[in-house]
Amino acid sequence: MIETDLDASQFAVFADRAMNQLGAAVETALAETMAEGADRARQAPFKDQSGELRQSIEGDIEGRFADSTLEGYIKAEADHALFVEQDTKAHVIAAKGVGVSTDAAGRQRNGQGKFVGKGAKKGVLSWQDAGGERHFARIVHHPGTKGTHFISTSMTEEEVNARIDAAVETALDNITGGSLP
Repeated sequence: MIETDLDASQFAVFADRAMNQLGAAVETALAETMAEGADRARQAPFKDQSGELRQSIEGDIEGRFADSTLEGYIKAEADHALFVEQDTKAHVIAAKGVGVSTDAAGRQRNGQGKFVGKGAKKGVLSWQDAGGERHFARIVHHPGTKGTHFISTSMTEEEVNARIDAAVETALDNITGGSLP
């Protein structure tokens, strides 16, 4: 009979080191991928008169690989970002203080139930058209817009997965010295 003692303590050390290296590689790859997606979103062709929307775009990670909480994100924090990103349906825009609702007959009423129109006293909307002419109104019936989808098209799921897969493969090659099949 042959007996042997096996000391597996080194295996546990190797496994911990390997998971740390793998986690660091995945976190780095995901953070770099999200940052590149944010750069692409900033370069997308959408109107940004103040520059606030482009400046609010960021891409990064939250959480940690080791805790199974790692998430990547590309987002824009500007208040109007959602209206540029997504399609909007036709809607009414009312000046502050007008408080518009639509009754059963389709007429616009303010918060006191009074018809809104020439007699409305509070708030005025103002904008300048492409020709430079200034316009004023208490209520605007906006036709809706086609979203630019500048965030959702900035980085595809396939691109993210390919970059993570490449990072994992490189990390595994580094960990094993390239001896995995």
